[in-house]
Amino acid sequence: MKITINMSKAKEIHRNNIRLARAPKFQELDFQFQKELERGSDSNTKPIIDKKQKLRDLPDQPDIDEAKTLEELKKVWDENLLGPSPYTPASTKKVRARKVDGTFNPDDPSTPDVNEAWVGG
Repeated sequence: MKITINMSKAKEIHRNNIRLARAPKFQELDFQFQKELERGSDSNTKPIIDKKQKLRDLPDQPDIDEAKTLEELKKVWDENLLGPSPYTPASTKKVRARKVDGTFNPDDPSTPDVNEAWVGG
């Protein structure tokens, strides 16, 4: 039995992943926009408006519709705007461990088999 990929469904899932990844980006940009307005700095709002428009346009990229394989579809992910791709295996994503106060957790030299500086170290 051959496994087939429903590319229409895969493209819709991909678009939803983009929407999920951009939601917190919109919140941060809205905060920055409000801050600039309160400062009375209309000229500094233009880059924020432009970035928000780029985020809005991401689910409608023609490359999504043109993708013929999952590999091609996975490449249609703008890490500069959205952050790390959800399609990168978790084992390759290294994340620094942090203390409760938000500072980086250092490695403990007394435990050579575990690196406490990294999540899952």
